[in-house]
Amino acid sequence: MSACYCRNCGARATRLVENGICEACKRRSDINPKNVLIAAALIVYIGVNVAAYIKDHPPRELTAEQREKIAEGQRLATRAAMMAGYVD
Repeated sequence: MSACYCRNCGARATRLVENGICEACKRRSDINPKNVLIAAALIVYIGVNVAAYIKDHPPRELTAEQREKIAEGQRLATRAAMMAGYVD
């Protein structure tokens, strides 16, 4: 069986799908540019809105109780690491 060459990209293909075009080029040609443009615009729109939301809502300061819980968790993690032999 002889290999054929794609008319579009020139790659060697064992099987051409239609009109001398390989499967990879056929898949690429099946992509609708209008849908790609809509998807890209939607991603940009969502990204801009998320960035604006984050800018308007900065993180709040931790309360003393929250800081104490974090410190207690760090102490427990350090103690567990010491017991396991990871920390001297």
